Formats: sequence, structure tokens, C-alpha cells
Amino acid sequence: MTFIRKSDIPFLGFTAITLALRLLPAAQRFRRSYALANFVGRVWCRVDGAGTELTRKNYEAVWGDRLSEQAIEEMVQDVYRLVAWHKIINDTLPDLTVEQLSGFLHIEGLSHLQAALEGGKGVILLASHFGLHGFTPLMLLKRLGYRYTAVVNAEIKADDSWVYKNLVYPIRSRTWQHFNVIDPDGSPQRPMIECLRNNEIMIICGDTLEDDALTLAFPQGLRAPFLGHSLPLKTGPYRLSRWLKSSILPFFVIPRSETEFTMIIEPPMTLNSDNSEAGLLADLTQYTSRLEHYVSDYPIHWGHWRHDDLIVLLGMNDSE
Repeated sequence: MTFIRKSDIPFLGFTAITLALRLLPAAQRFRRSYALANFVGRVWCRVDGAGTELTRKNYEAVWGDRLSEQAIEEMVQDVYRLVAWHKIINDTLPDLTVEQLSGFLHIEGLSHLQAALEGGKGVILLASHFGLHGFTPLMLLKRLGYRYTAVVNAEIKADDSWVYKNLVYPIRSRTWQHFNVIDPDGSPQRPMIECLRNNEIMIICGDTLEDDALTLAFPQGLRAPFLGHSLPLKTGPYRLSRWLKSSILPFFVIPRSETEFTMIIEPPMTLNSDNSEAGLLADLTQYTSRLEHYVSDYPIHWGHWRHDDLIVLLGMNDSE
């Protein structure tokens, strides 16, 4: 087993900050976490090397004809600052009350969720890697009394280093353990079906871009229009919604200030009754058009800038 990897170093920093914040009065933790994340994010951006270059390349490819080099460089730095803060918040969530969570994460559209649950067929909440994504909206929904199952990738992998498994993961898993989660395997697993048939909520990401995103063929995956190009997405949530007659509601967590966000639960999508490729594409396009609206308004808040080669995923090429 590898003892430590370069990628573990930021997580060790986040872990140290999480432990240090526990020593402070609860009322001070949130304010301090933001200040510490700004510092850690700047350092992380400087030392990340390949990650920083990938983020810069992605921004230049998508926004280079509209923004100056200086503006793009500022966006790259802001991405690292935001990601650092999100990770620190995720690790401190178990210690926050519903009042503390509601102080920086507000919700609009709960009436849409309530109305959909009254339909009795279960609800698919379609998340995105956008804004204050991750476990924060999940924890607030839990604190508000909603029952749900979250479909999220495991926080630990077989080839992770000794440092990650023994020093980082025990802290990160504190939040994970508060949720009923399913590790996705590409199929409609029985717990997903039971969740919806019991008229509960299933939360799943609509913009998951995994290694197989480019190779999935219809009906498992399709390319949908996005930012003037196309994004390869999985169709599972839409096909599951059609099968079980469950409502599917996208939600987005958008910034309202530097330290406050709003979770917007949108009205149910009206899915196409056509099971053809064109019918599923119409459903995906409903989602990507909403996602594109928020990404265009708040470009630094989409999580995939730092993780994925968007020139490949969006079907672009280096000459464009």
C-alpha cells in the first residue's frame, strides 16, 4: 500500500482545520472556516500544478473568447478557494444544528418537494456539482426531517494511501455516516427502487462525469447541448422516473453572498413520453439548459472545472 500521495496533502490540511475548528465555540466556527479556507485555497492553487493547469485550460477553452487572461486567472484562484471551503464545511457538518445550517444555506421551493411527495410515487431530487454542493444540502434536508437515499460514490477506494485511509477518511466519514447512501454501479439497484416505491426521496447527481461518460451508448447515456457544445450524461434518473412514475425535481445551490447560499428546488420536470433517443434527449436538454443558466451566471461555482478535461468531455478540440 502506498503510504502517502501528493493528492493527500490538501486533505491533511482540511483535516487539521476541521479538528482545530472543534476547539472553537460553535458560533465562531463558520466565520473562521471561511477565513482559513481562503488561505488554504490560495496555497493549494499555487502548489497543485497539474490540477491548476487543467482548471486554467478548461476556463480558457470555454470562456477565453470573452474574458481576459487576468480574469481567468482570478477565476482559477477562486475555484480553489471555494473548493477548500466546501470541503471544510462538509467535514464540520455533523456538529452544526439546523439553525446554524439555515444561517448560511437558505431553501426556496420546498413547496415543490412537498407537492411532489403528495403524489405518492416518490421523488428524484436531481443534484449538480454546482455551488455549495456535496453534503451540505443533504444535511439540511435531514435536519428538517426529510427521509431520503443519496446515490453517491464511495469516499474511499481500494488503492487509496495509508495516510488517506487512516488519517483523512476517519474525519471525512463522520459526515458520510449520517446519510443513507448507495454507491452507484450503473444499474437501478433494489434500494433505489424501494426508496421511490416507499414514496421517499432519492438524491442523485445529474451531471456526474465519470470515466465511462464518453463510452456509454443509448439508452444508458446521451450527449446533451451545453455551453455551445455537448455534455455526455447518464440517462438513468430519467428512465427510472418514467418507469416508476416518480417526479424528478432539479435543485441548484447558488451563491447569494460570499458566505451564504440558496438551495433552489425547481418545479418537477415534464418528461417526454417518447422512449426513443429523441425523447430522452429532450429530457436531458431540460436539465442541461437549467444547469447552463446557473453556470453562465456563476461560472466559478461549477465543480467540474478542476476535475475533468472539458475539452474532451464537451467534444471540443485544442484547435478551437
